[in-house]
Amino acid sequence: ESQSAERKKEKRERRERESIRKMSEGERNPLLNNVGINDDHRSGSMTEVERHLETYKTFLGALLADKILTSDEQEALQDMEQDLGITPLMREQALASLGWTLDDLEEAKEDGEHMEWGDIQMEFVEHKDHEMVFFRRPTLRQYWRNGVLVRERAEHKVAWSELLYDLVFVSCIATLAESLEEGFSFFVFPIFLCIYQNWQLFTVYLNLFGTTDVVHKLYFAVMMILLGGVAANIDNVFVASEEYEATGEAPHACYWRFALAHMLCRTWIFLINVWAVLVYNVGTPESHYLRNYLRIWLITNIIPAYIVSVLPFVCSMFFSRPLIIIILWTVGPLLDSFASFCGVIFLRSFQTRILDALGWEHNGNLYFIAFSIEHVAERTGLFVIIVLGEGINALVFADDCENEFWQYCVSAMVLLIIFSLEWMYFDINDSVRTHAFRRSAFTAVLWRYSHVFYNLGLVVMSAGLALLMHAIAAKTEYDDSGSDGEHHATPARAFWYTCGGVACVLLFSTIIHASHLGKFSGHVFPKWIRLGARLVVIPGLLALPFLGSDWESHETRTIAVIFGVVSCLNILDHIKGRPVLKRFRPSASARGMAKSH
Repeated sequence: ESQSAERKKEKRERRERESIRKMSEGERNPLLNNVGINDDHRSGSMTEVERHLETYKTFLGALLADKILTSDEQEALQDMEQDLGITPLMREQALASLGWTLDDLEEAKEDGEHMEWGDIQMEFVEHKDHEMVFFRRPTLRQYWRNGVLVRERAEHKVAWSELLYDLVFVSCIATLAESLEEGFSFFVFPIFLCIYQNWQLFTVYLNLFGTTDVVHKLYFAVMMILLGGVAANIDNVFVASEEYEATGEAPHACYWRFALAHMLCRTWIFLINVWAVLVYNVGTPESHYLRNYLRIWLITNIIPAYIVSVLPFVCSMFFSRPLIIIILWTVGPLLDSFASFCGVIFLRSFQTRILDALGWEHNGNLYFIAFSIEHVAERTGLFVIIVLGEGINALVFADDCENEFWQYCVSAMVLLIIFSLEWMYFDINDSVRTHAFRRSAFTAVLWRYSHVFYNLGLVVMSAGLALLMHAIAAKTEYDDSGSDGEHHATPARAFWYTCGGVACVLLFSTIIHASHLGKFSGHVFPKWIRLGARLVVIPGLLALPFLGSDWESHETRTIAVIFGVVSCLNILDHIKGRPVLKRFRPSASARGMAKSH
């Protein structure tokens, strides 16, 4: 059979070479019908075949850039081969020009339950999550086994319940921004850390064990109720802080109520993780060993992280000085993350020894928890959208004055600032194949925690824009009324919020973008210039409150300068060069052939 296959291959190659020789001599060939060439244009047949072959090479190179050929990509490749009349020999030549062979092409195709994604070997398992039932035992949706990524074949999409759940964070962010508008307090940092920690930890649970049964719906409901308590007590913390600064005393209940609400949220996340491990589905032989791994993960990671995160909040309930409370509330989430990292490192080093010491059965394989990149990226992007939406609230003051046209122009600049920041962020974070999680553990951690300061900068910026829009509306209304009364000056914190918030966003967006594998090709300027330009403008933004203090319309000009800076950075980040456009321009021979037709 092997010799017969070799003879058939040689015969096919000989026939293809003869066909190409005839085309070069201008003879009639059935391939010409496939590529749309008739007898009247045989003189250009070789040029047309070469052009189609180059098109096929370009398309094939794009599909094989990630060393994966999915079922949809295989179907698209077959359609193009039929449309362009690509023969097996031409396919082999195109692969050779890319440094590939036919065997490499077969290995790149998705085959059954195994495939390779770049340098990552993957194995697919079935995840039953399509029918609504009352309770479905949790299963680990993706994990590492001896360096092989075991996961479900379909992408882990965000569920509708998660979108509803995010609306509670809309209330939390809105309350935090409104409290900042009333006056600055250092409580903004620990409060935002608590909000983001609750969102992040629940997202991790959904990424690992999330399903669509009724019990998980109840998890969402309880978590939303507890987060409502957090949102309701944010403003009380700022009021108590202002009262302490004014009188030296503050109602202690305002602090411990927020601390209690946060601890309840953190406890609920801890309990559902413990429950997922205790009732883990052991329907397959490997799941029994996975459950033992999750047990030691619970002991070395979940329980210590919960204890060290809650303990500072318990201690804060015995103090009334804001400075001590701020320190304790900041230390809690930081210790939570630190304990999780230590638990992961400890588990990677001593997993087998711990199982042997506890007498739990294992099969010699090393298991580690893996994150679904597409789910993490989508959930993080949704949180960024929530925070960006708070900046839109600044536009509701557009009808507070009689000079509506001018107010709408300023509102348009605010909207375009938010639009440009959104475009700059999602231009890079929408690619799973080049994500920071695929680069290294360091870039994954850097990407994850840079979002804390990135989103905090957006919150502060939104509060500043709202104050500036308030001031512009009030000043315009005052000028139009012709009143002789005294006009209140714009608070200085409005300028510092806006300029400092945008500077923080640009700084950490640079770090986030630099953590990824790379940006899209074809840009006029290299990546380091595009990202370096953001760092260059940051000192100017921070100096803007000082430089423009003598401006007659300081508020409007501040918004205009920020609009110009962010818009220029966005244009710099997306301007393309001629090499990209050139691929879509027909060659001279093709233009001449089209003209002759």
